[in-house]
Amino acid sequence: MTNLREQAEEFRQTYNQDMFDGLTQCGFLKLRTLAMQTGLIEEESREFLDAVDALILDPHKTSARVNLLKELADLVFVCYQFAATYNLDLDEAMHRIYESNLSKLDEAGNPIFRDDGKVLKGPTYKPPFLEDLVVQKQGPMERPVDTK
Repeated sequence: MTNLREQAEEFRQTYNQDMFDGLTQCGFLKLRTLAMQTGLIEEESREFLDAVDALILDPHKTSARVNLLKELADLVFVCYQFAATYNLDLDEAMHRIYESNLSKLDEAGNPIFRDDGKVLKGPTYKPPFLEDLVVQKQGPMERPVDTK
């Protein structure tokens, strides 16, 4: 089974969507591509939040639970599409953030919570190292695309 990054890249290739070699000026000069990708994330975020609202109104309704899962997956999908567009290794970034999140404990190994239940950073917190995932690689990998 392919990972989410590979699936996103396959989707983009299948549908002849832009793919750039990172967060470069070349990639961001295509403002239409950037606007579409960020617009999809915004649209799917709204649809996910609407699904949450619908589930709150009727938490026992199977279709509301199914729709929530579908909208959550759609949101993750468009985030992976953004990453594939700009050659960002979101799988590796997620792994590093997961490891970083596990370092949020206090000195005794206990979690620290905010009043609303959010886990807070403790004194042992180590931020994720992500710089190597956004460094421009040598040579352009951008493939020809319609600039309309």
